[in-house]
Amino acid sequence: SPSSRKCVQACACCLAPVGTLATQLAHCGLPAPDGAHEVAVCRPAPDGEPQVPTEVWPCTGDDACTEVFCSAACRNWTLENG
Repeated sequence: SPSSRKCVQACACCLAPVGTLATQLAHCGLPAPDGAHEVAVCRPAPDGEPQVPTEVWPCTGDDACTEVFCSAACRNWTLENG
């Protein structure tokens, strides 16, 4: 939900969690333990399919924009449809 984005680094378009354990902890203002940058946040996959790690795509609409996205498609859709 939009209000949970305060506690989870999530795509501004589809609300999918993004990044790694380290970026999630940093989003919450917490220190990351060693190796946290290697633990990827994955989006759910259909049964039998491997999970796909989500990247953090930064906003490019404005220098002050701090929103992040899970893909170029979500970022582009949001920037085009505001």
